[in-house]
Parts: sequence; C-alpha cells; structure tokens
Amino acid sequence: SACLVGSEMCIRDRIKRVFNWPPIVDVGKLSGALFLAGTGRSGTGWVANIINYDNRYRYMYEPFSPRVVDTVAAFTWGLYIRPDDRSEQYIVPARRLLEGKVGHYPKLDRANRRVFATKRLLKETRANLWLKWLHVNFPEVKIVLLMRHPCAAVNSRIKRGNLVLFDQFLQQPMLMADHLAPFKRDIEEAKDADEFSKRVYMWCVNHYVPLRQFKPGEMHLGFYENFAEHPREEIRRLFAFLGEPYDDGIFDAVRRPSEVTRPDAAILTGKSVVGHWQEEVGAERTRRSIDILRRFGLDAIYGEDPMPKVAADDAFLTQREAVSRPE
Repeated sequence: SACLVGSEMCIRDRIKRVFNWPPIVDVGKLSGALFLAGTGRSGTGWVANIINYDNRYRYMYEPFSPRVVDTVAAFTWGLYIRPDDRSEQYIVPARRLLEGKVGHYPKLDRANRRVFATKRLLKETRANLWLKWLHVNFPEVKIVLLMRHPCAAVNSRIKRGNLVLFDQFLQQPMLMADHLAPFKRDIEEAKDADEFSKRVYMWCVNHYVPLRQFKPGEMHLGFYENFAEHPREEIRRLFAFLGEPYDDGIFDAVRRPSEVTRPDAAILTGKSVVGHWQEEVGAERTRRSIDILRRFGLDAIYGEDPMPKVAADDAFLTQREAVSRPE
C-alpha cells in the first residue's frame, strides 16, 4: 500500500498531525480536492481567495514545493511527467496531499482558516507540465488552469525578482520528445535572449503543453483578465464547473488583493488591473512577445491587447487542431 511504500513519510505526517499547531482535521476524499494551477504571478492567489471566499476549503498554498512540504522532493521546478507514469515517488506524496493526509506546515497553511475540513483547495504554480498526469491518475480531482497575458505575468515576475529557470526544459528528454521537438532550435537560441523574451518562452512552454493535452471539459480554463473585467460571468462559469453554489459575498473577494500582492500592484494603486503593464512593457517588447507566442500558436489566445482573444473552450489546442484538421 501507499503507506507501506512511504512509511517514513506517513510517520512524519502522523507526527505533524498530532503535535503541530494549529491542528487540522481533514477527513475528505479525493473527490473533495480542487486543484488550481497557473504560472507564477498569474493571479492564482487572488482567484484562490475568490473560490474560497466563504472558507469552505482547507486552503493548501503551493503544496508541491519542497520548500513548503518536505515530502515532495521529486516534484522539481519545471518537471514534466508523462500521463501514464505510475512512479511511486510521484503517486504517493501526491495522493497524501490530495486526500489531505498531511498535518500543519507553516508555509502550506499560511492562508488556511479551517481546522475541520472535508474539502481542500490546492493552489500550485509549478504543476502545468504535469496536469494531465494528475488528471489521469486522480480523475476525481477537479482541475482549474488560470491564464494571464504573458507580458503582464512576465513583467510582474521580473519586478518580483524571481529566478529564471530556463534550462530545465531542454534537460528533459521526454518533454522534448512528447511536445517540444518542433521548437528545440528556438528554445536553444532563446538561452541567449534578453530576460523578458526568455521568460515569455517559459510562459509558452508552460501553457502549450497542457492546452495540447487537455480537451474542453476535462479541466476548467479561466482567464485572469475576465475575473477582473467580467467577474460575474467568469465566476458563473467556474462554479458551474465546480458544481458548487455561491452568493454575492463572493464579489467582496474579487475586490480584495491576495496575500502576496506587491505594494505597487494595480489593485492597490487604482491603476487598471488588466492593462497597467502596457506602459511598463512598451510596444516593441510586446510585439516581440507576441511573435514568440505565434511560434506556438498561442497568439490566437493573446495579442497586443490585454484581454484574451478567444472564449475558454477555443483556447484548447486539441480543439483548434480538430477544427482545422481536414476530414
């Protein structure tokens, strides 16, 4: 069983559940887990708080980072996992997190306000390249992928000083063989590009892979910009997918910044939440970014305008390829 395979892991978790403070009693099942994915600075913290506006979930913050939970060392940054991979180094710790069988960790529960839980919300910015693996191995878990315009996300990451971890893509033969072979030369040349362009390539890889693997209905795709500009419709779509009720109290969470919002963020300064990046990034850098998106076919989703160009279901590459494929 999973516990026999990961006995040391189980023992650590049981100790934490008994002795760590504050205690958390989580009695949920896999079907009670909601997985919110996105890249860094894409608004996942903000949207997580919208989803959990009434504190119905145990909120697990970036649980697949070894800096947050000490049992997930196999989940390195930029990791790609093939959907049919059944390796216990991935399955065992993932199952324990998804089932809530881990005790209190200070960073994991930094935004959690529940002691007794039957549902959990796992917010993760490192999972895009193994979302399909998650879906195949844990089909009971609902998955939401949040997208934000690459120029906005990249601009925010640069201001935050996040590391540029680019080489991991080329160093994973299975990722290259399964998805990135057509772009190998571009990605290799991008290693010498400016930081902004390099980060846009990273954004493309992190979205091209899941949009190529999933079909509409298998996971929910949401747009950061729509939550900001059209919150009622975007929230309606999201909660219809979740099969959960909500009330007007949710719109208080729309107006509230997340725990990691910067002091100069638009939501605090009164600037446009959606378009404030345009002045900072500039027209020329924006055009170069969209040219990179075009190589992956992702320019059909985002262009020079801040708002997404398509409805969510039309963003899936499987759907678009099926429409364009001759009979």
